[in-house]
Amino acid sequence: MHEKKMVIFDFDGVIVDTWWLTHKTSKKAFPAMTEELHRSGFEGNIYEWEKTLTHLEKRDIDFFEEFIKETHLVEFFDVKDAITSLSETHLLSIVSSSPTNIIEGFLEREGLREHFQDILGADVHESKHEKIHMLFKKYDIPAKQCVMVTDTTGDAREARLAGVDSIFVSWGFHDMGRLEKADSFRIVHDPKELAPTVEDYFAR
Repeated sequence: MHEKKMVIFDFDGVIVDTWWLTHKTSKKAFPAMTEELHRSGFEGNIYEWEKTLTHLEKRDIDFFEEFIKETHLVEFFDVKDAITSLSETHLLSIVSSSPTNIIEGFLEREGLREHFQDILGADVHESKHEKIHMLFKKYDIPAKQCVMVTDTTGDAREARLAGVDSIFVSWGFHDMGRLEKADSFRIVHDPKELAPTVEDYFAR
């Protein structure tokens, strides 16, 4: 069994500020998509939710082909120090609904790729709890030695299916109203609080 603890990061809304681009691209696919409707999709698995949108007109576009056209405009949240610090004592992984190659491109741009052992994007599996189980198996690590850092209640729900607790960040896709209704260890409002909160979680 691995001695280190694992921090599982969501990517969009936690590490990179992609809400504006995610919504802009979704509106190209679903012209009637409102921000509120779109945010509600992240209360569960976004891919499962999209299958329920049969009442909306859908245009035939490749979402990520459109998305990547403006990724050079996307900024990172101020989490570099937290990631660097946590990587010194913990295993870090990313479990995301975005494709692995897009995530790796972002991380390489900011010099952060080396801090993550694994990046499991949508191309690996659309289910986040299934990808978390893959990490358990790879590292022979139990759920209690892992925590997920996310900005959405849907991620917290998928992590819980795998037996993993979550730490919410308040700068992402979901507002405080949504986050406060879901179970989490803590809601973090400043990136400087992130690493100490993870340490608090594992010190319980």
